[in-house]
Amino acid sequence: MGRCYPCVSVEYYKAVDKCKRKLRGFIAEQRCAPLILRLAFHSAGTYDVRTKTGGPFGTIRYPAELAHGANNGMEIGVGLLEPIKQQFPILSYADFYQVLWGGGSLQLLWNGSSLLRCVPAPRREAVGRLSPLRRAS
Repeated sequence: MGRCYPCVSVEYYKAVDKCKRKLRGFIAEQRCAPLILRLAFHSAGTYDVRTKTGGPFGTIRYPAELAHGANNGMEIGVGLLEPIKQQFPILSYADFYQVLWGGGSLQLLWNGSSLLRCVPAPRREAVGRLSPLRRAS
């Protein structure tokens, strides 16, 4: 069974590209790539492979997610990025935070080469969970 992606307009793809450019400049100017990379990673950190639920749906911005101990300091990244997100109201928060992977911090860390592709997804409501941290035995 193949993957099924939502139908996304040309306007949406243009907004994603413009957002990538804006984020690259912002991250370079603010020198905040590690924080933004961590934010993108934690945004996706709720995925449960067993149930195939959770994942990068933009819920990191909600107080319940920010209050989780593993997300300590993420409110700084969310606050830094909110003015940029407001410039792109067409983008879902899920896509905005995933553009950080494919269009922002990772590209800066790897000399501008695009290693990951952002596939726009439908909007989702708050999930409110993170996988527990596990120690290697």
